[in-house]
Amino acid sequence: MHNQHSATIISEIISTLQDKAKLVREIEDRAQEALEKDEPVNQYNDILFEKAELLHQLPDFVSSQIENLPEDLQNELQTRLERFASSAEQAMEVNSPFFMKMLLYPEDYQEGKNNDLEELIQYLVQLQNQ
Repeated sequence: MHNQHSATIISEIISTLQDKAKLVREIEDRAQEALEKDEPVNQYNDILFEKAELLHQLPDFVSSQIENLPEDLQNELQTRLERFASSAEQAMEVNSPFFMKMLLYPEDYQEGKNNDLEELIQYLVQLQNQ
């Protein structure tokens, strides 16, 4: 780790991202539940839209903390978070429930594995422990 100050900032970012990752999983569970209960399709779509909105806002949740990191790490984190936000924005623009459902999941995703946000959190935890 770069220094104690960076470690503290990364810890705060991890905590924020963990909260958001948990919220994403809860939203996905609600969407799945709506599908299984044969709720109106627009209810399912609205729930997935919540997920996309959350991911679109992800960089904003940690931007003030990221600014205090060393430049190389700052750039890497911003790039990865902006990628999530950009994909979410595209999904909302085309209003595609399928696209929104697949946000954070690569084509080769296996059920029970970490999604891309959880992988980023794992990476930060490892970085923090170096």
